[in-house]
Amino acid sequence: MCTPLGTIVSMRRIRLVVGLASIVAYAGDNAITVLNQKIQEGTVHLKFDDPAGYLRSTLAALNIPIESQLLVFSKTSLMGKIIHPQNPRSIFFNDSVMAAWVRGEPFVEIVTHDAEHGLLFYLLPQRPQEKPPFFPGDGCRSCHESYSTIPVPRLMVRSIFPALDGLPVRELGEFVSDHRSPFHERWGGWYVTGDSGPLRHLGNTVIANIDKPERPTKTVHLDSLADRFDTDAYLSGYSDIVALLVFDHQMHLMNLLAHLNLDLTRGKGVVIGDAAREIADYMLFVDEAPLGGRVAGTSGFTEVFCRPGAAR
Repeated sequence: MCTPLGTIVSMRRIRLVVGLASIVAYAGDNAITVLNQKIQEGTVHLKFDDPAGYLRSTLAALNIPIESQLLVFSKTSLMGKIIHPQNPRSIFFNDSVMAAWVRGEPFVEIVTHDAEHGLLFYLLPQRPQEKPPFFPGDGCRSCHESYSTIPVPRLMVRSIFPALDGLPVRELGEFVSDHRSPFHERWGGWYVTGDSGPLRHLGNTVIANIDKPERPTKTVHLDSLADRFDTDAYLSGYSDIVALLVFDHQMHLMNLLAHLNLDLTRGKGVVIGDAAREIADYMLFVDEAPLGGRVAGTSGFTEVFCRPGAAR
């Protein structure tokens, strides 16, 4: 790790403040509408490469680092029928855009924050075209709105107890995580690589006996995923714990911003001071679950994140 995690957290706060200013400055636009226009104008060209199709070139065009890759193997998304521990869903992110894809899926999935419209979903067809277009992924809202207690799509980091095939073992329960969540409830159904130090988490575990299911009591530590599935078919062989920590924090922050945006655009009587305090407290990691020790990733995400001038 190039700097202590506390320093990374402080850097994150500064970047999020700067990011908010950027969102205001470019109201009405988002990263995908800008990229779509450049593709159609011919100033950006996406390259189709097997086995991941447009995924690699899309990440490059959106300045999303490959080192941010997270892998989830639970059947808890629209592509659940093809997701399992040997074919996990890959997720990549920067400060405002997330991209996801699983082998066998006909689209690259994108969600981005738009100052005017909140969270917007897009799909990029995985078939070679001269100028491949992103188009609205309205079907994504069916899941993201159904789990929301507010009338706006939300992003979720779900933690479940997966069976050997990735199906949730419902009787053991599930959790929705952010940076305030206890670590022993996080990352069930996710791969986690790196040195988690003293943290006890649910990552990398499956419930083998679904007739008499029991919650795991030990953390499974992995440096890489080479022994779990064919990582050559993926852009990275890691699902980095430091990236997961950042991701946990970022998802709920985007929900808070989207909720406030909805209230403002619909003209609802919202007390800006209260909403601003809630967002500021969250950005400043009030009530964050303490790490309790050193945590280090192995994918290179920390180094990319610390690099001056790196894409956010």
